Amino acid sequence: MKRAILTTSLSLLLVVSLGYSYVSWVLTARDLPRIATARSVEARESQRWVFVGDVHGMYDEFEQLLRQVGAAGFEVDATLNVASPPPQVVLLGDFISKGPHSAKVLEYLFAHLDSTHCVLGNHEVNVLFAWLNAHESRPGRRHYNPVAFSTEDYVPPVEDVNAHHHRLARQLGHRALSQLAAHCSASLRVQLAPGDDAPEGKAPRDSALYGVHAGLLPEHLDLESAPLKELTNMKYVDKRDHSHTSKTPIKHGVPWYKLWDALPASAPTVLYGHDAKTGHNIRRHTKGLDTGCFAGDRLTALEYYFHKGRWRTREHHVLCRAP
Repeated sequence: MKRAILTTSLSLLLVVSLGYSYVSWVLTARDLPRIATARSVEARESQRWVFVGDVHGMYDEFEQLLRQVGAAGFEVDATLNVASPPPQVVLLGDFISKGPHSAKVLEYLFAHLDSTHCVLGNHEVNVLFAWLNAHESRPGRRHYNPVAFSTEDYVPPVEDVNAHHHRLARQLGHRALSQLAAHCSASLRVQLAPGDDAPEGKAPRDSALYGVHAGLLPEHLDLESAPLKELTNMKYVDKRDHSHTSKTPIKHGVPWYKLWDALPASAPTVLYGHDAKTGHNIRRHTKGLDTGCFAGDRLTALEYYFHKGRWRTREHHVLCRAP
């Protein structure tokens, strides 16, 4: 049977076959909302803030962690001895993809938008890119539809966008991916209410927490100036040229977080995931929380809570079982 299929950008399919013809509307619009590169919120003393490392679709472990911290929809763990409302949860990217239950992670996120924040990791960006570029197998393709952020139209490393990302994009569909794009951002600044713990005679500590997936250079604290490649994919930076960042080792490259080690105590804090190989990496100004849950290690979260005049932290861990 000979068949001609004409496709418009509105996914109107005109099919002409032997002996008959018909028109079919297919509701598969590919456009997604433009994504905020940066968002900023204020943390009150009455709140707890829980920053969660890479979940990667491991919903069972994610649920255990949510129960442990008393997140929205779950009872507070009595062993915490905390009498407070559910915490504000911040997902530090790569909360979907790889693992078996990405859709369930998104279901929780969308059901608790008032208490669950999210920054996009390279895997979320890859899935969004796959949705916008459905015909991944087209040979010799040179033009791609970018993922639109408020500061730039971003094309991730195309070689990293694989069949799994395309399959997951189709499974999640337009509605879920649109909600993901509308609610999440590439970075999140959480301004903590000021405490009274500044060292005598020294400048008060910058009480802002910066949540990103991959990393953040000290010169990009305004967030809007940070390139998407830096926020979602960076592990190394050229110490001679900070515009050159990479996920893999490069000449004159150093791990980006080492640039923060020399900063004064008053500098703010960056919380991130992305680097399971380094794993748990708690330094003075940077907190690496990707502890390889998908590989069968742990799912890690760092909680900030206000007690006796200052913000304090405690860690939460859940053992993971590799799928």
